[in-house]
Amino acid sequence: MISGPRNASPLLLFTALTVLTGITSAAQAQPACPSAGEAAKVTLTNPSFSETEDGRIKGWKAIEHRVSGNYAFERDTKIFLSAPSSAQIRQVSPEDFGVLKQETLIPACWKGKLAKLSGYLRTDKAMGGGGALVLHVTDGSNILKWNHMNDARVKGTQDWKRYTIELRIPDNGYMLEAAVMLEDDGALWVDDLTLEIAP
Repeated sequence: MISGPRNASPLLLFTALTVLTGITSAAQAQPACPSAGEAAKVTLTNPSFSETEDGRIKGWKAIEHRVSGNYAFERDTKIFLSAPSSAQIRQVSPEDFGVLKQETLIPACWKGKLAKLSGYLRTDKAMGGGGALVLHVTDGSNILKWNHMNDARVKGTQDWKRYTIELRIPDNGYMLEAAVMLEDDGALWVDDLTLEIAP
């Protein structure tokens, strides 16, 4: 689990990689705005990881801590919650973390509201930091707030289970990042992600 002094390095690297990758995957559609007492569903691209594009999982950016090639990011058509596939992150050589993420521009009506990311996770031999859902709010270059599921990581070998994390969007937020992360060893599967903005 990322804690203590280790927290700074992965977070800073995650921030730098976010800046380098830019905002090309940001949603361009009209944003959904929550109404009084009712959450608004945000449209994620390929939330069940059933589509590929140019040999990659469509709509998702794969990021590693230092250099690429230490994690495999693949559609899995044999292990999934809902057909035809899930996404798998698997460590193939020592590295701190691997992430699949998607970015959405934050409209004015989301500021001060609660972002909620939910999805199903499964792990195999994740004996280090484990698997997690991740939410980040950035100002376009720096991470302002984050939730790395540090208090409830999915570790060891676990069957499918639904998890939800939350993050309050600050007034200076520019980009919302929804992601899934495997820290250290083992394998992580993810399926059926949903993102919503609650009052």
